[in-house]
Amino acid sequence: MPKHKYSFAPEIIEHSKRIAKHYDLHKNACMQTCVEELKWDESMERWIIKTDRGDAMKAKYVAMANGPLNRPKLPGIPGINEFKGFTFHTSRWNYDYTGGDAFGNLTGLKKLLTTPKQPKH
Repeated sequence: MPKHKYSFAPEIIEHSKRIAKHYDLHKNACMQTCVEELKWDESMERWIIKTDRGDAMKAKYVAMANGPLNRPKLPGIPGINEFKGFTFHTSRWNYDYTGGDAFGNLTGLKKLLTTPKQPKH
């Protein structure tokens, strides 16, 4: 059972890992991998699949698991593309920038938010 009504990332990731282990999915599945090319080879009667990790494999069947959440959508704020500051989407959190991890301790972010800004002249 989930610990919260809306689970946090670490709990969702651990649950996904338990499912993969329970059903032995790692043996026949490529996790966290995007398909870059999918072609049907009539002579072999197989799909030829190329991934973003450099895999090249053949398959009789392909189960598509693409969904609306695999690419973050930035808000439609005028000027967002011209903004010169550092940005990232919450679905692609940058812990190098903020410090900490999915459990907290975002010391770098705290420092950024509490550092006094110099007045402009």
